[in-house]
Amino acid sequence: MKKLLTIFLLFCLTSSASGQFFMPKQKPILGRQVNWAHPLSNGLKFLMLGNEGSGSKVFDLSGNGNTGTFGAGAASPIWVPG
Repeated sequence: MKKLLTIFLLFCLTSSASGQFFMPKQKPILGRQVNWAHPLSNGLKFLMLGNEGSGSKVFDLSGNGNTGTFGAGAASPIWVPG
């Protein structure tokens, strides 16, 4: 249920005013702007789109500064297309 809610939240927050929507399980386009006027963005604590495709940094797009770094070795992320 949490995964579905997260996908729905990203869908709502990144849909453009021009009516372009993303299909479920499709990540938003890199550089896509968040719709901060949407009611679901109220009180947002952390937002990671997860569409970077490489790297070890986690960027928080909520504006709260909750950034971080993935671990190394076994804790390192494996980026896959999709």
